[in-house]
Amino acid sequence: MLNKILEDINVEQYDYIIFSDDDIAIHDNFIDIYIDIIEYNSLRLAQPARASHSYNVHPIVLQDKNCIARETNFVEIGPIFSLHKSIYFNLLPFPSNAEMGFGLDFIWPVIAQKNNFKIGIIDIVPVDHSYRAQSKTYSSNTNLQKMNVFLAEHENNAFEEKVVIKKYWK
Repeated sequence: MLNKILEDINVEQYDYIIFSDDDIAIHDNFIDIYIDIIEYNSLRLAQPARASHSYNVHPIVLQDKNCIARETNFVEIGPIFSLHKSIYFNLLPFPSNAEMGFGLDFIWPVIAQKNNFKIGIIDIVPVDHSYRAQSKTYSSNTNLQKMNVFLAEHENNAFEEKVVIKKYWK
């Protein structure tokens, strides 16, 4: 569905594209602060940290209150992430066999490393993702199976430790 939406717009006219789920709460000045931080630190693929009380699968995405942002080897496909125009050609269109985007967050770091761009998590504007638990509106087992098939076809870091490469301090 995202590829269809992207077909209907000229993405090149936008410096950033932000993708978001419908079940989040964000800071009043989220967009301004978020874009300033990713721009200043040259993070081309990024996501806001998750507030500590949010539903979570990957501990690395939880907010680190001691820093502004972190360069990492992982950016999750949701609930919200952004792409800078300099990497559109690396990541768009999304692979058609990555239903719901599952697995993209494991191939993106490999693509980033090969193409020499930074990815990371913005801690200063965490997102609240506690509205509903993940996989309440879809079958997680079915999607996990599809993700494993997808990952078997792509170089990925699914079984590597998710680490912080650099912290950007307050």
